[in-house]
Amino acid sequence: MDQVAHMPLRGDPGSPERERLLELMVDSGTVADPVQSWGELLGRSHETSIASFQPGIVGAPWPIAAAYNSVHNEATPEEVEQRRRVALSSVLAIHRAGVPIVAGTDYGGPAHSLHRELELYVKAGLTPLEAIRTASAIPAKAMGIAGESGTIEPGKRADLLILDADPLANISAIRTGRWVVANGVMYDCAGLWQAADFDPDAGS
Repeated sequence: MDQVAHMPLRGDPGSPERERLLELMVDSGTVADPVQSWGELLGRSHETSIASFQPGIVGAPWPIAAAYNSVHNEATPEEVEQRRRVALSSVLAIHRAGVPIVAGTDYGGPAHSLHRELELYVKAGLTPLEAIRTASAIPAKAMGIAGESGTIEPGKRADLLILDADPLANISAIRTGRWVVANGVMYDCAGLWQAADFDPDAGS
């Protein structure tokens, strides 16, 4: 397979089963899309508010907020955190094995879940730059468009996000978008959020 969505790793850490799977993914050039933000959203305890890990939910349109706030399970916060540690250790194992990781969110909150996905990759052990590359250079290469997109270079398509803070110092700075440039045209992020019926100031 060219790409596997959701966590593709099974078996105990260090087990022959897991090592064989990692070797197979590396040898075949398979790309992994761990989708950790969706797993966190679905697996949260009823004692844990979404806003505690995904502040964008506060400003989301009510149908989105209502839908996601209704999803939870009966696990305790401690049980959920243990599952999260196991899942994030698998993300790090995939990364260290040399399997390309691309950031995906499945049915998460628009844009905000991608921010959270990168935060979780850093929590797993990737550097902020490595996490950012999972949403830029690596997917561009995986899709065969690295010559025109994925990095900021002369001659490439001008698609980029301009932030108010340094994401290499703190990955959560990716939530501080000021402008978006798409095909060379600059847009104000707050205006784009409002056009999609999000409150750009809520949860910040």
